[in-house]
Amino acid sequence: MLSQLFGYVKGAFTGAVAEKKGIIDEADGGVLFLDEVHCLPAEGQEMLFTLIDKGIYRRMGEYG
Repeated sequence: MLSQLFGYVKGAFTGAVAEKKGIIDEADGGVLFLDEVHCLPAEGQEMLFTLIDKGIYRRMGEYG
């Protein structure tokens, strides 16, 4: 689920053979409605709240 939301870079996990934009990238400038956020793992909730609070996020496997 996290890879779908945030996207990922090549090599982030087994099977990630190319970079992929996530739903958050696709919704840039629009509205993203999320339901059942409590079902995300704790790491995903933290990533989402950082996005809401600071407006920043990283794709899975992205450093810097």
